[in-house]
Amino acid sequence: MEKVTYAPLIEDLKTHSVLYNQMYGQYSLKYGHYSAGHVSEWMVKVIEPIVQCIDELGISTENLHIAIRSLYTHALKLLGSGLAITYDDQYVRAWSLLQKLPMLLVKNPEETLSALNEALVRLRKYAPNKVLQWCDMVGVLSVEITSLNEFKIVARICAWQCGLAHLRPRLPSLFMTLPLSLKQRIMGVLKSEGNYEDAFKNPWNVDKPHFEGVAGGFLAASGYFIDPPKLSVVNQTVIVSDSKHVYAFFADSNGKTLLPISGIEPDSVIEGNVSKSNYEKIVRKVDGNLDVKEVSSLVKMPGNIMFTLYNSYFLFTYSHPN
Repeated sequence: MEKVTYAPLIEDLKTHSVLYNQMYGQYSLKYGHYSAGHVSEWMVKVIEPIVQCIDELGISTENLHIAIRSLYTHALKLLGSGLAITYDDQYVRAWSLLQKLPMLLVKNPEETLSALNEALVRLRKYAPNKVLQWCDMVGVLSVEITSLNEFKIVARICAWQCGLAHLRPRLPSLFMTLPLSLKQRIMGVLKSEGNYEDAFKNPWNVDKPHFEGVAGGFLAASGYFIDPPKLSVVNQTVIVSDSKHVYAFFADSNGKTLLPISGIEPDSVIEGNVSKSNYEKIVRKVDGNLDVKEVSSLVKMPGNIMFTLYNSYFLFTYSHPN
């Protein structure tokens, strides 16, 4: 089994051995007995390279210890919960980003690690196949990141690019708070030839209506609804509900997300934001073959036309020019 070889890390582990053994014992009680092999592997494969990058900043021994303690704490949580074992490749790749962002672990170690780990949880929920892509995107942008706030904004932008459509509404204002050099690099990663409004504000880049797929589905078949849903709009947000569940629905060129919401009763949702007398005119623009009598609800939003059918558990989404 490989062992830690970086002298400052070895010294910290020896100096604070009582603390680290106590932490190990506490988390063993919480999660069950740890595999010594897993902990040792993470120390060598993941934590040691990060510690070396932090130490190269020339910080004090005390600040280095604070960072190491946070790394060790979060590693024990991830290993104890099984996340770092089940999703080993994701966490190894994500934590390797910290080698490029050592100053964040000096300034805000707990907050930085929490933000990184929480980002992976959200990505696995809404875009499980895009986690490594997200890591690659953040890695490209990390050279310009100088603060925790910038990291969080970059993480959101990259998550949106990976399919988390619900993040887009706040991105224009967040993007404007970033330094120019980071803005320019982000626009390069997004491959946007226009201004930031073109990149963030337009959900689709189309010159004519286009079918963009479905969302939802029957709950018993890994979907969301127990009966055919209907659409509405509340505070400029698309709401979709059945007789029991209420979700906010977001869709753009990167993906679609359904977020459960509270505070709205399913039976209080008013159908659509378009008069039924206008259904045929709008539906004909996007689907000339559909029988409009089958449409149960319809909403029209900037860049989006969405409708549901009386006999379907899905939402149908079409893009259209603004």
